[in-house]
Amino acid sequence: FQAVNHAARRKSMHPDPSYDPAGAVLPADCLDPAKPFLMGKPHLIAWAALDHAVITCADIEKSVAFYGGGLCMAINRLDDGRVEATFGRCKLNLQPNNRHYGPPKNAGRSWSANICLLVEQGLSDVESHLKEIGLRIEEGPVERVGAQGTILSLYLYDPDGNLIEISEYPSHAEKI
Repeated sequence: FQAVNHAARRKSMHPDPSYDPAGAVLPADCLDPAKPFLMGKPHLIAWAALDHAVITCADIEKSVAFYGGGLCMAINRLDDGRVEATFGRCKLNLQPNNRHYGPPKNAGRSWSANICLLVEQGLSDVESHLKEIGLRIEEGPVERVGAQGTILSLYLYDPDGNLIEISEYPSHAEKI
């Protein structure tokens, strides 16, 4: 992709004269060339939560076994070859590699994800389950910082090399 530096343009158009975009660079294909780009004001959009994430899978059946069998998520197979792995009020869309879903720009693309999944039960129960079924824990339990503060986390990789972090907040945590 071709990067375009819009820092000077943004600084000159920004209502706050002390605003400094610090040389922010955005890919040209992310911007509408017919409109000026302005940084959004903090909290202007009322974000609520993560609804779903999409993971491109080299082997969809291995991913179904990992998320459905290993991580005990509910599995729903769609007619177009994708699979939904649901948990709580969230879902992961597992899509086969080299298939076209979504915007045309996504055709043939794959990428790596780092996803943090929250659990309500004790993390030690999850750790025991993962070890019992033979899934390798890369790291943890360790303290990290989540969206709401300190979390206790375990890390493992899915079959496509995506880093999966399984976490709980201290209000639910057991001493490990």
